[in-house]
Amino acid sequence: MYTFDELTNQEWNFMEQAIGILKLAYEATTEISGELYVTRSYIILRTQSLVNYYEHLYMGLGDIQDNALKIRDALLSALKHHFSGIEAKDAFSLATFLDPRFKNKCFSLSRSAVIQAELEMEGQHLPFQSDTGGTTDETPTPLRRAKSVLWPDFDYHAASGTMDQNPMKEEIGRYITLPVLDQCKNPAGWRETIGKGLLPCMYEQAKCYLAIPATSVPSKRVFNTVGLAISKKRMRKKRKKMRTLMKMLPCLSSYMRTYLKSESYAFLE
Repeated sequence: MYTFDELTNQEWNFMEQAIGILKLAYEATTEISGELYVTRSYIILRTQSLVNYYEHLYMGLGDIQDNALKIRDALLSALKHHFSGIEAKDAFSLATFLDPRFKNKCFSLSRSAVIQAELEMEGQHLPFQSDTGGTTDETPTPLRRAKSVLWPDFDYHAASGTMDQNPMKEEIGRYITLPVLDQCKNPAGWRETIGKGLLPCMYEQAKCYLAIPATSVPSKRVFNTVGLAISKKRMRKKRKKMRTLMKMLPCLSSYMRTYLKSESYAFLE
């Protein structure tokens, strides 16, 4: 039987190098697979960081084993293959731009200008937003009563003072000048407390894009939980009991992970 005592120093060094290479990929995968926080805006940032990290990893060092370099090259090749041109995909770039922690910091000036233009175009299809936040359902009092259907539109904009202005463009400019949110803070909370009042149009857009999960892992967790709660032996339980059981399963799973990481089970890590 092969034991740890039979490993050579070269094999130990290889495992240490492999752990160093895979650790960052593991952290990034865990981060973008979360379900209790915004994840869509992480994709561009994390892929850029991983590519830069692996491209410069072990450069100029001569004691790196060939197998470790193969792992690094394989990860780098897979990242470039699957995430090439990710910055040009609107679903990811708009979510990143609308995240107050990142804004336009991940994009070039040309790409940032394109994103702002797309947001302005989408903003034209949103209901008119006031500066205090919320959708104005009631039309302001028109300047004149006219039979023509063209006058009400003019009266609406004239009464609201936006005839010669672009509210969406103004919001984007105001948004960029605001301080970048701390990376440890929740962008959803910032949107509800600050963004909803200062940036009502972008608030509506952020609700659409930032709510999209980065991966399908959260939905798969739900199906796995349902599969544990509902089976052939549990088909006759009442709906209320099933809901309680489904709420308890994630808590029990978290408890078991914490228990296994205790000192008495440290050898399992």
